[in-house]
Amino acid sequence: DVYGVCTCPDDSPECVTVAGVDEAAGCRMPAGSARSRRQSAAGCAECSCRKSCPASAAAPFADAFGDCACPASLPVCHEDGVRGCTTGASQTTRSNTYFSADCGPACECRAAEGNCEPATCLATADCGF
Repeated sequence: DVYGVCTCPDDSPECVTVAGVDEAAGCRMPAGSARSRRQSAAGCAECSCRKSCPASAAAPFADAFGDCACPASLPVCHEDGVRGCTTGASQTTRSNTYFSADCGPACECRAAEGNCEPATCLATADCGF
């Protein structure tokens, strides 16, 4: 716009600062150190607009593939009650830890039960692989 500000579109409302592999919510605004979750300075090369993730996800914004990650406390994704969720990265395979930001209430993150992934087992005494 005339003030040098870009606004993220409604379908990808989260402005994310990307620095290599690190990502953080909010983008810098023109003329100052203020950060915005919805806008960025025009020409901001490290700014990216992303889809929103539900409050139960590991981050408030989706990754570059349009996927949300389950948090460490509820690491296993279920879609329509079945373990494994459809992702934006692949519509043909299912992920145990990621789900499409467009999945809505059909996708939920649950606690690991019984056998689980090795990374989860490092911190959980009651599971094996």
